[in-house]
Amino acid sequence: MAIVGVTDHYLLERISEDRYNELIQILSSELIRLSDFNLDSDSSNDWVNANTKEHDLDSHSNLYGNGARLSKNKTVANDAFTISKSYELRLDLLRHTTLFDSMLYSSHIAARLGAWRQTGKQRVQELLAAVGIPLNEARQKWTFMSHARRTTLQNRLPQVAAEYAGLMDLEYKSFYRSRGGFRGVVSAADCVFMVSALLEMNENGQNENDQNENAECAGFWKAYDALGSKDDENGDECVSDGLELALEMQRLVRTEACEIIDRRRFVSSGPFRYAILQQSADQSLGSHRLVLKHIVLFIMNVFNAQKLKRKPFLIAASSSLPKIHSDHHAEPGENTATHTDQRSTWRISSVMHHAGSSNLFQVRLKDIARRFETTFSDELFDSTEVQVRAGQETDFIRSLHQSF
Repeated sequence: MAIVGVTDHYLLERISEDRYNELIQILSSELIRLSDFNLDSDSSNDWVNANTKEHDLDSHSNLYGNGARLSKNKTVANDAFTISKSYELRLDLLRHTTLFDSMLYSSHIAARLGAWRQTGKQRVQELLAAVGIPLNEARQKWTFMSHARRTTLQNRLPQVAAEYAGLMDLEYKSFYRSRGGFRGVVSAADCVFMVSALLEMNENGQNENDQNENAECAGFWKAYDALGSKDDENGDECVSDGLELALEMQRLVRTEACEIIDRRRFVSSGPFRYAILQQSADQSLGSHRLVLKHIVLFIMNVFNAQKLKRKPFLIAASSSLPKIHSDHHAEPGENTATHTDQRSTWRISSVMHHAGSSNLFQVRLKDIARRFETTFSDELFDSTEVQVRAGQETDFIRSLHQSF
């Protein structure tokens, strides 16, 4: 869970890349010390490309494209939950979808190539051609791509992407965990997206807050089981459900982010940029805490690719949260009734202009939050997210703007 937590902070740009590299070196050392198996014993001091060492892949892992590395005395059947180090590409959920879709929806590539537009899709196809991967194979599920193609992608994509599209830092050090047998592997980033989706969305892709508190608890325990180390059907089902929801969440993020950009539903003047989502295809966006964060990160990646001046970005969306109260006027001896109604609020989420930054914007945000007698979000322990009463969202942003 420590690996997943550090990866979550890195992907949400709460820590810098230097700090991330420091932490994963510590985690790697701890993993070797605590594990009862050899962690990539042939390369314990170096990260390796998970999909490029063919001698480590037997027929099972090659068929399923998971790159699972087996210890010398282990078999596929008992290799579940082995954790290995690897270089991961910034292609979100790659092992669980097609290469082409991963490139279209991953923030790092899609935002920089404009992949939601027709010209951007053409650039993605040209990039694949330059790497040497036919489009028909790129549209296949990753698990059915040949090992040779996966190796080509891992070896050539970072260099070709840098030369062709200026896409730098396409690789980063991380970990992945084998699920054993034919169940493939999940990377640390996969776990982050999987858990986020289980916590925020149900099987229908709707917001958990639209249902009840029991649904939120169910989502928490499903996320807990998905991260667990028990080799059982329930854990497998939670992982599968979480990955499916993560793919839906990935598409929701790109759809909303691109609509904000294409319709210019943001204000760019002043010390920060902001968007107030009065109308949206998903009216419950304000309750999707992490979705809002990823939308902002996608938008900021687009602005960085366009070489616009770097500024913090703030997004506000409506949310209806359940409010539970008791009937304080009940007579003594009577059962106290508990009622539930809906309290309309707005969630205001922000991202700094670079990872791990702490600057004047955060200070002013806290000051304005106190002035409006609102509170910072306590679900994610996030000091860059606040909730205000409906009708205050515009005044809050205006006051923040005037404070500079």
